[in-house]
Amino acid sequence: MIFIVLTLIQKHEFQIFNKKIYMKTFVIYIIPMLLVLQSKAQVDLPIGKNATIYIVRHAEKLGGEDPLLTVDGNKRSGDLMRTMVDKKIKKIFVSEFKRTQHTADSMYLQLGIDTVQYIADTSCNNLFTVIKSRNKKNGSILIVSHSNIIQKIIYKLGITDFSQEYIPANEFDNLYIIRFKNKKPTLIQLKYGAPSSTTAPMNQ
Repeated sequence: MIFIVLTLIQKHEFQIFNKKIYMKTFVIYIIPMLLVLQSKAQVDLPIGKNATIYIVRHAEKLGGEDPLLTVDGNKRSGDLMRTMVDKKIKKIFVSEFKRTQHTADSMYLQLGIDTVQYIADTSCNNLFTVIKSRNKKNGSILIVSHSNIIQKIIYKLGITDFSQEYIPANEFDNLYIIRFKNKKPTLIQLKYGAPSSTTAPMNQ
């Protein structure tokens, strides 16, 4: 179908269509293709009608290749636990980096919620594969990720108008909440814990 439409465009054969035929062609061919492309943006996850996806960036970190959290970061880990204590989280998904794992430590230790590791990359393929294999359908989940990946996750969950710019390097206090109704996602963005420091180090 796409080949046929592109071929017609390349040969300028649309020029001989009258307006009525052109509109009919647009409705029959172009619109369905756009809908298909848009539907591919949303990943089919085992999320039930009562489940919610929570997403945060890791907390404040030290410098280095795979750093630990700062004192403020460890405090934020506790803030996250207190924020999420009544959210009925079934699984926490953390990347291979210590800063995401330690952000989830308070929830793991204090609330007994299992953490599951995924490989962080901007395609998000491994993350969604791991979620599909490890999450029960009606279980709400928390994803702890990075400033250059969170926007990709949100987009692939169906929020296609969310900015694809990196989250500012000094912002660690964002809480993104995605709920589904009739398989259509809605996004709520909140803050949690202490306001982020404007002197936070760079990097994801």
